[in-house]
Amino acid sequence: TRYITVVANHYTGCNAGRREAMIYAAHAEAIAAKHPNVIYLASLKGGGSCSSWAEVFAGGAVQPWTIADDDYVLRDLLFTSFPHPSYVILDSTMTIRHKIVGPCCGYVAYSDCSTATAEALNGTLTAHVTALLREYEQMHGAQGPAGASPTPSPSQ
Repeated sequence: TRYITVVANHYTGCNAGRREAMIYAAHAEAIAAKHPNVIYLASLKGGGSCSSWAEVFAGGAVQPWTIADDDYVLRDLLFTSFPHPSYVILDSTMTIRHKIVGPCCGYVAYSDCSTATAEALNGTLTAHVTALLREYEQMHGAQGPAGASPTPSPSQ
């Protein structure tokens, strides 16, 4: 299986990030249910406990997995000189294939970013992830090459 990883760059106190977080979580749940090789991460920073903000941001969703990025390692590695909220899509070799600035970036108040504007995130992420899935299928067939996973699957 060829894995795709999508990472969100969110700050807990950012209204734009809060506005997009549930849309990101709903997108992650829908895609991961159909394509378990697509993994979603939410890099949270900015205060509070990771577990409490994960519940607020994800709204009880199984995906994305929430990561505390208090030391800004993920931000500095993936989002240097990039505003927030923002997103990267990595292919199975962990190469960044797409960097996306969230549609609510720049809005000051949560309510300033309309539902239609915020929901554009779903369409953008879906288009990029679907194109990458299609690319893998064209290169390797529906199942992909045997043993193509870069790391073993996590154990339960």
